[in-house]
Amino acid sequence: MDSIALANQLGALALALTDDMRVAAEAAAGERGPAAAALVLVGHVPGLGMGSLAPALGLSQPGAVRLVDRLGAM
Repeated sequence: MDSIALANQLGALALALTDDMRVAAEAAAGERGPAAAALVLVGHVPGLGMGSLAPALGLSQPGAVRLVDRLGAM
């Protein structure tokens, strides 16, 4: 097998894993988008502060606080 074919197969595997992870996060969050991304991010970086979470999700500080409050109420 040549390196291009191997790279293509690894890329396909990475996409499949990412899709599975996104679907699971969306199911856990009960919604798509930033809520699912927040669960994944906080799962990988426990104790992440609002100052880091908000820009990582592309949200304002108040938007991130509302999102975390909504997820915490689940």
